[in-house]
Amino acid sequence: MIHDIHIIHHTHTDLGYTDAPATAARLHQEALAEAIGLALADDRDDEGAFRWACEVFEPVEALLAARPELATPLEALVRSGRIEVCALPFNLTPLIGAAGWRQMQVRLGRLARFQPRVAMNNDVNGMPWGVLPGLRGAGVNWVWMGMNTYSGCTPLPRPGVFRWEGPDGQRTPVWNGLPYSEAYGFFHRDEWRRGPLPAAHDVWYHRPEEGDLWAAGPAALEGAAQQLQERLAGLSDYPYPLLALQFTNRWRIDNDPPFAPLSSFVRAWNASGRLPRLTLSTPSRFLTALEPHLGADLPVLRGDWCDAWADGVASTPVELVLQRRAKRVLEALPLAAPLLSSGYDALELERAWAVASRFDEHTWGAYESVARPWCARSLANQIGKTALATEADEAAACLRAAVVRSSPAYCPAARTRALAVINPTSTGRWGWVDIPAQALRWPAAAVCAGVGQTLPLETLSGAEWLPAGAPGLGLDDLPDDVWPTVPWRRRFRCRLGPGEVRRFEFQAECAFAPARPAPLAGQSAAWEWEWDARAGRLLHLVPGGGANLIDRVVPWRFGGLLVEQATGVGARAGLATRDPATLAALVREQPAAESVVALPSPWGARFRCAYRHPAFRRIVQVWDLFDDGELELTTILHPLLTEVPQVWYLAFPLDLPGATASYEAVGVETRVGQDQMPGSCGEVVVSDGRVSFQDRQRVLDIDADDTPVGVFGGPWVRSGRSVGALARPAWFAVLHHTYWATNFAVTRCGRLEVRQRLRVRPAHESAVAPGEFWSFPAL
Repeated sequence: MIHDIHIIHHTHTDLGYTDAPATAARLHQEALAEAIGLALADDRDDEGAFRWACEVFEPVEALLAARPELATPLEALVRSGRIEVCALPFNLTPLIGAAGWRQMQVRLGRLARFQPRVAMNNDVNGMPWGVLPGLRGAGVNWVWMGMNTYSGCTPLPRPGVFRWEGPDGQRTPVWNGLPYSEAYGFFHRDEWRRGPLPAAHDVWYHRPEEGDLWAAGPAALEGAAQQLQERLAGLSDYPYPLLALQFTNRWRIDNDPPFAPLSSFVRAWNASGRLPRLTLSTPSRFLTALEPHLGADLPVLRGDWCDAWADGVASTPVELVLQRRAKRVLEALPLAAPLLSSGYDALELERAWAVASRFDEHTWGAYESVARPWCARSLANQIGKTALATEADEAAACLRAAVVRSSPAYCPAARTRALAVINPTSTGRWGWVDIPAQALRWPAAAVCAGVGQTLPLETLSGAEWLPAGAPGLGLDDLPDDVWPTVPWRRRFRCRLGPGEVRRFEFQAECAFAPARPAPLAGQSAAWEWEWDARAGRLLHLVPGGGANLIDRVVPWRFGGLLVEQATGVGARAGLATRDPATLAALVREQPAAESVVALPSPWGARFRCAYRHPAFRRIVQVWDLFDDGELELTTILHPLLTEVPQVWYLAFPLDLPGATASYEAVGVETRVGQDQMPGSCGEVVVSDGRVSFQDRQRVLDIDADDTPVGVFGGPWVRSGRSVGALARPAWFAVLHHTYWATNFAVTRCGRLEVRQRLRVRPAHESAVAPGEFWSFPAL
């Protein structure tokens, strides 16, 4: 029987859902400052004493930066147990990645004086298990989940406690709590606010005042007691005498200020002798009281806690690619600088990481993003996500430029006939060296390595200036007849070891004969291939000494685009509830093939495929089957504006019988069906850098750098599938996704380019770390 209820008062951080992101961030600073004032003003140390939980720590950082004089009183309130600072910067999505997580741990370490001991992750339906060792290393000994199960699920019935076994075998206790605002409904029969969710500036709505909520009069207490007993009756299987309920203010529920009269209600309730007794509490206070009641036989769940909401982050595909590439530059910077005898601004690097990581915060839509996708609040939230991605991209580029320009090896392009190339990653790799064509003031035709190796420079024409029908391998921006066709960039391909720096010299002459197009069916030292040009389908793909990789039984084209759309009134609502009729009516189409053309390439076999589909102005894919054994697929899409809910996949059906699949979850190799938490989402995963398929002898790695969201086995997003064994070896990378009823609903016009590299390696060899070469004009 429950004899004590701890009410955890906090505000839910949902940057952009209720207001513009900048407004929401300001509101959180104001809420924390108000909470500090309320706690200081309440000198009674009883169950009703005002207590506050900082759900996440980024608002704490922001407030203390703006008002450093509050640091001392906040620290005192933390020591006294009146305020608790939790251990995550914001509510996390699985996009954070290993490098981003390391930066978050640095920030967490600076908050040690505020004693973060609980990692609270609210709203989202999962959490990557790669964060667990770092949390324990920082002294965080509990995970607190207050999930919103809208279109999601919990691995075990809640409320309850289980132990979460991480990748290192250690077990962290988890409070598997009720939704983060549920306390209100345990004591109130009716909602206080009527109508839509108001913005903070809407003067027709106001924050609740005393008497609006948690009224403490005799009649109100009696009504609350009856409601509580009805709700507690539904928790008959809950085994502990203490229960925690979270409360957020009912002005909007998210991004709201404290509600001071809650203290009066708790005191009045306890003074009336009613049971259970109430305590205005904090997460650590509740968990400390709960721990003596936990037996040794708590359930143990092991694996990655897959997030049923993870597909929603793909509603900003262009921004996602920008942010992922910025992170790779930021991760490489500390290794690249000493290789170049250079330095970097550590503070600027930290600021860039903070911007890039804030993109991973779980808000991917405003309250009315679907109902009113073009209203100011929806646009503000979408623009906010775009701004974070573009700012991270620009900050990373500027930091890289500063490192290069401060290197003693750097020389302006106008005064050099050489360039330096570095591999700022921990593994050896093949890669492109890109040179802006207009920066070369003389016609370089080849590059000569210091070891005497000569490599041809390949010229790519057009791109931003490509007129309709212009020849050459451009990057397929929309046709524009204003600009002439010009060389846009030159590039060559080479291999560098981990941390290697190599110098190349330009040559004006090239002895190589022009490359000739490969046949549509042929072979090289590294690959054997066969195209069905009419269907635009690669039928046969065999790495050197291996067997065909492609599953030809399934209808999906290997590497091909698959467009899935939901039609009809209420389609998004049907998808959210997994309505069988809505799911049965999903339309899956493969774009019609227009052409498959073999192109000359000095590096192997190259094919350019064009397709058409009503949802796109242009679809182009370029396949490079390199002689060095890698395969690179570049997909370029020009979508048309639509509000139809849709998902775009790139399908990779594989003929690898018995193969196991894995992905990287915050840097941890995670096997599908084996290293995933049972009862969690079994359809969508987010990979830190790659996905892999392994049979007895070999491993196929598929880069997920640009496309981290995907589905194993088949295109079954929103099917409600739970974790299980892999039925068929296949990877469906999710390029774009607008099903979510609270995510961005509009597919915008524009240009999306993603690259995926495929590598086949022996099972005993390590995978190649994500990253790219840096190059610059050198002395």
